[in-house]
Amino acid sequence: MLGFYREIYATIGSKKKGEKVMKLVMIISIIICIVVVLVTALVTSKAYSVSHTVDPMPTDDNHNQSEENKIS
Repeated sequence: MLGFYREIYATIGSKKKGEKVMKLVMIISIIICIVVVLVTALVTSKAYSVSHTVDPMPTDDNHNQSEENKIS
C-alpha cells in the first residue's frame, strides 16, 4: 500500500507541489459550486415570474351540434 502512495508523490513531485495542486482544485471546485447555485437561483426566479394563462373554451357551432346529436 505504501508503494502506491510513494508512486503518487513521485509523479506529483514534492509534497508542497501536491498541496498547491490540491488548493487549486479546491478553489476551482468552490467557484463551480457557487456558479451552479447562482444559475439555479436565477432560473428558479425567472420560472416563478412567468404568468400562466388558460385558453378559453371553444364556442364553435360544430362542437355544439355534435353534442345535440348525442342527446337525441
